[in-house]
Formats: sequence, structure tokens, C-alpha cells
Amino acid sequence: MNRYNKDIRMQIIKLHLEEGRTVKSLSQEYHICKASIQNWLKAYHEECQENGGYAQWNTFTINLNEKMRISII
Repeated sequence: MNRYNKDIRMQIIKLHLEEGRTVKSLSQEYHICKASIQNWLKAYHEECQENGGYAQWNTFTINLNEKMRISII
């Protein structure tokens, strides 16, 4: 189960990418560890590269959840 829902993740990703907010400032504002935000950004970046543009959120969520599940195992 994800601790943060997809809307929060996408909001934070957009704030970082579109408004240039730092991971540190987002971490402090939303009380989310920097490593989690960095993982979301990395997964989103990889997904965008694979799709040749902005990823659809559903695809991103599925792939991120799978990557997180694999990293836990």
C-alpha cells in the first residue's frame, strides 16, 4: 500500500518540474522524506524517457508501484 496517493505525488512532481521547487523545500513543506520525492522524480523521468514525452499518470503509477515492489523484495 502506498503511503502517499497519486494526486499528492503528481502535485509534488509538478511543483518541482514546472515551478522549480527544490526537493528540500517540498520535503519540508509536505513532511515527506527527500528520498521518497527523489524516487518519484527518478521514476517519472525514466517513464517520460521510455514514452518519448510526458507519461500518463496511470502508466506512471503502475510502473512506480512495480519498481517499489521489486525494490522491497
